[in-house]
Parts: sequence; C-alpha cells; structure tokens
Amino acid sequence: MKAFLKHIGWFLVLVIGCATLLSEGSLFFLRHSSFYKPSFVVNALKQKDFDYVVLGSSIGLTTLNTTVIDNASGLEGVNLSMDDTGIGTQCLMLEHFLAQGKRTKYCVLSASVADLNTKHPGLSVNNYRFLPYIRTGYVSSHFEEFKDDGVNIILLSKYFSFVGVSFYNLELFYPSVLSAFRPNMHNRFDATGNYYYPLKDSKEHVPLQFSNFPIRLQNPYLERLKLLCEKNNITLVVYIPPMKGKNVVFLNDNYKVINHSAILDDAYFFYDRTHVNLAGNTQASLKFAEDLKLLTQGLP
Repeated sequence: MKAFLKHIGWFLVLVIGCATLLSEGSLFFLRHSSFYKPSFVVNALKQKDFDYVVLGSSIGLTTLNTTVIDNASGLEGVNLSMDDTGIGTQCLMLEHFLAQGKRTKYCVLSASVADLNTKHPGLSVNNYRFLPYIRTGYVSSHFEEFKDDGVNIILLSKYFSFVGVSFYNLELFYPSVLSAFRPNMHNRFDATGNYYYPLKDSKEHVPLQFSNFPIRLQNPYLERLKLLCEKNNITLVVYIPPMKGKNVVFLNDNYKVINHSAILDDAYFFYDRTHVNLAGNTQASLKFAEDLKLLTQGLP
C-alpha cells in the first residue's frame, strides 16, 4: 500500500511539474508577444508620448479609429480598448500603460452606458488577458479587490500558473502557441489597436427616431480613473458613442464629456444596437477628431 501511494505521489508531482512548465511557457510567450492588448502595450508600442489614448470595451474598440482621428486632427493616439471589459479593467489598462514609462495628455474613456451607470461593477469577462502579468503588483492588487466567482482562478495563478492556463486554455494556451511562432500577431486589432465591424449585406438607409436615455456617471471606477489621470497630469474625457435611437441625457455632470449618442441618425451606420459598423466608425471618428481638436485648443 505504501509503495502504491508513493507511486501515486510521484505521478502527481510529475503531472503538476509538466503542467507548470507548459503553463509558464504559455504565459512567457504571451508576455513577449503582441497578441492581447496588455502585451501589445509592452512590446509593440515603441512610442512613449501620445496626445491621447482610447480606453473602453468593444464599444471603444470599434467606434473610435485612431488612424482616422490622427489624420483628421494632426494628433497622435492609440486605442487600448478591449472587448468584454468594464471600467475597472480599463483603469488597470491605463495603470499598465503608465507603468511602461509611456505618457498621454488625454485619456478617452468609451464604455457602455450600462457600465457608466452602475454602482456595483463586477469582474470583466476578458480579464484573463492580464494573466501573463499577474505577478506584477498593480495587476494582482486589482484582482484582489473583487469577490466575484472566478476571481480565485486568476489570483491562484500568481502561485500556480497551471490553474489559470488550464481554466482559460482556449484563450491562453492556443494563442501562446501562435505567439511562439508569430509574436507580432494581434487578436482582432491593427497596429494602432483599432478594429471595426463590417458593413452588413443590407445597405438600406433607415432614418432613426430618438428617445432620451437618462444616465448617471456613477461607476466607482470612474472616480478612480479620474484620480489616476489627475495624478499623472492627464485630462480624462468620457466619450458617449453613437447609439441606435438613443439620446443620452446626463443626470450629473462631474466629468468632461463628449456626447455623440445621437450624431448618427440612420440605421445604415450601425452593426447592431450598440456598435457601429465601418461607415459609422468613420463618421464617429471624424466628428470626434473635430471635438478633440477643439478640446486641445481650449475651446468649448
């Protein structure tokens, strides 16, 4: 019996050892790639100083195209938005950006109105993309704040990397294999962090009727993001993207806001109810370039 238990023990040590080696290798290749936005910030952004950065969820990712904005305004920016993330993760992204010695004059937050309006933000779906940096102090501290189901998977990965890599195997292990051979590959974004949804087959123009949509800017991470910006001499701008048939009305005005919720009055510009398509992306980016340029010049 003792011999049997001894063999089982050695087998478990071997399995855990192999799993740890594979997991550490996966995180290593992801950490030295540009596949996800956190490693893109570290490895692909050679420029140190930017006029603005865009933070946000898929809404920020697909609405504001920094190439269009830069060409129209003469400014230089980068899109650091990640799909399926909340303002907490976007706050972490700015902290990550600054930790690499990079600087920006403006931080543009383009989050969903639901996220801006909530008092009780939860853990973001795509937080696993920060797992290659889980042993960095500000990253682990961010996740230690949450009580959500699933956060323990991320926190345990600080000590046992195979926990997170095995749980998020499709999102981490397979991308790490790709990254080992193609370290410059990006996950649905271009060299300046942009992505857009295509035009659908139907290209009919359908005028939209708008109704008011009242919200409060009350997500607690908004205040944290504002304080982080102030600490680093950055101006925070909350950007409300075009919405299909909704005109956002604010019930408080504690932040500098560019409200473009009702600038697109045709369904032609929308991919779905909350995201614009390529045509909408271009129109919103051109209009944003005008407003941001005025803002940088100190004009209302």
